[in-house]
Amino acid sequence: MTPLARCFPSQTCPICSHQNDDPQLEGFPESNLMSSTVLDVAHLTMRYENQPSAALEDVSFSIQPGQRVALLGANGAGKSTLFRILLGLLPFHSGTIKRFGVESTGRGGGKVLRSFRCQVGFIPQNHGLSPNLSVLSNVLHGRLGRGNVWRRSFQSLASKDDRDQAIECVRQFGLESKALTRCCHLSGGESQRVTLARAFFARPKLFLADEPAASLDPSIADEMMIALSNQAKETNATLLFATHNLEHALKFSDRILAIGNRRILMDGATSGLRLEELRTLYD
Repeated sequence: MTPLARCFPSQTCPICSHQNDDPQLEGFPESNLMSSTVLDVAHLTMRYENQPSAALEDVSFSIQPGQRVALLGANGAGKSTLFRILLGLLPFHSGTIKRFGVESTGRGGGKVLRSFRCQVGFIPQNHGLSPNLSVLSNVLHGRLGRGNVWRRSFQSLASKDDRDQAIECVRQFGLESKALTRCCHLSGGESQRVTLARAFFARPKLFLADEPAASLDPSIADEMMIALSNQAKETNATLLFATHNLEHALKFSDRILAIGNRRILMDGATSGLRLEELRTLYD
């Protein structure tokens, strides 16, 4: 697989109509995107309706640019809930979140929140693909929030530059022969590779990956994690990934966050940690 760090030429920002090599979206001027923190979460508490206890309680952490952070926790610990809150897809009840230095409380955010999402390559557990569209069209959706929505909704309408870049992402994940196949005909592992290709095409400043290798065979899972980690390094992007694979956590992160009992149980550098120590998080 070849890195995509230099595959993307300059493009025009759809909001401010400013063209440069690194488009800045409204709500996130360059000074914010170069903030000393990518995410700064303080005393976050979230409760689901009709649930007696909080899903997350008094959660605090910050992530700096370029960090590769593994998020650990048993099923139901709140990892996916945390990702949805960070993306503004779920409201929270108290606390604050700063995204590239811009603070928000609860849901809210409007254009600022949409601008943040345009800087994120999200890899969800459920893949989040449009099943009746082709692999190539789904990869183009990685930049759906930027520019002409229709031209990035369907591969047949895409510009030559977008199409060429999307094909390169498809090729990187070994899906060339499936490029025009509808996603409803893919296996789980193939669908997961499409979500990774879509995230790469987004050219994000932050990768949020919710168990990115969960539905892949072990050898392919290692290969995909190497690709994701390398892409983050080569593009100076930040990586936050949730995983149950403790070996992946040790190998592909420089910091580990662990959630349990609704709170942060561990927050520290990966160096020096052993597999046995991480296993105690699941006891």
